[in-house]
Amino acid sequence: MGKKVYYKLEDKIATIIMDSDKENTIDGEFIEDFRIALKEIQNTNAKVVVIESAKEDFFCNGFHPNVFLGASGEQIKKNMRDLLILGAEHFFYPLPTISVITGYAAGGGAFIASYNDFRFMSKKKSRIGFTEVNLAMTVPSTALEILAIKIGYQNLIQVVMLGKMLKAEECLKFNLVDEIFETHEETRNAAYKLAKQIANLPIQSLKSLKKGSQRWINREHFEAQMEKDLKEVEELMLHPDCMEAFSALKEKRRPKFTS
Repeated sequence: MGKKVYYKLEDKIATIIMDSDKENTIDGEFIEDFRIALKEIQNTNAKVVVIESAKEDFFCNGFHPNVFLGASGEQIKKNMRDLLILGAEHFFYPLPTISVITGYAAGGGAFIASYNDFRFMSKKKSRIGFTEVNLAMTVPSTALEILAIKIGYQNLIQVVMLGKMLKAEECLKFNLVDEIFETHEETRNAAYKLAKQIANLPIQSLKSLKKGSQRWINREHFEAQMEKDLKEVEELMLHPDCMEAFSALKEKRRPKFTS
């Protein structure tokens, strides 16, 4: 089997392609492949990174249930830690990033969709949802803090507390995306039109402006807070309600919570 996340390079545009299972779910291999792609692109002549899916109806549908079902506390913390590290590397990436959101983006996939500098979304069968509350989970505060930087505090509360899968128009309202289009094709065309414009700009300026725009954000703070976050994540995800939620997700049924 090939990589679950890989990239291609053309005309100084690097495209990261997520190509996992049929719903583009996340597991350890997915995270590692994504991190490798981000790292390798920095050694190319790329000036901009486009992130898209190889699947028609799924951008990235969050963690696969098997990642957590029956997992130990240490395994849970490792998987969440690896995703948090990927999220920080993604958000603080030195090159401009563009997401092409076609299909469903849920859980961790919603963060991959929304962390980019430019975000384009299709109306056709596309949703973004921070669905952790529906799985009796939490989101580490560091991930929420980065998302608040992107979309604002009140918008953050609106999108994470209820766990709704939001349509394109709602995503635009809550600042999760910058532009929406009728079809997948129109969405991709708009994203690559912008990518081509960026690819014609001087790389030194692009990197300096990206770095300068984030200079006020204390990255060391996120790294220091991470371990505290993971303790709470472990406690919640070992709770019977969370395990029941992942079992229900795998079996395509509604969960039966005890609390």
